[in-house]
Amino acid sequence: MQTSCVSVNVGAGKSEKAEDLQITEPAEPFVKKSDSLSDRLWTSKETGNTISYLSECTLKSDPSLESLQTDYISVLKNSEIIQSKIIQYNQREGIRFQSKGTLDGILVKFESLIFKKNNCNYTLTYGGREKGFEKEKSFFEKFLK
Repeated sequence: MQTSCVSVNVGAGKSEKAEDLQITEPAEPFVKKSDSLSDRLWTSKETGNTISYLSECTLKSDPSLESLQTDYISVLKNSEIIQSKIIQYNQREGIRFQSKGTLDGILVKFESLIFKKNNCNYTLTYGGREKGFEKEKSFFEKFLK
């Protein structure tokens, strides 16, 4: 299965990727893949599900978390936010949500966390076909920690 990364438009101004991030890569069966839309992307060899993160840093724009969430799900057809809540993450307020819809005609589901820190917007995402979504969700929970 091929999945797509969702890119969020942060408005006017050129954005750059965040630097000097400290992450722990997801464990097997996830393997690192090249992707031009996200900072990093890992795909499961077993299901095709993905874990990714995207950073966009700019001094020109400061969109709300809700606006970033709306932009995020706009790439899905028949999109629906299943659940959404404001949380604390990395000493910042973030919005964590599940969404579903169709992408290239395939029913998909995403678990996402969006937060802002030091003039950067971060989107961390786990996603895949709705049918096999729960199977590897625990890898995303570990990735968030």
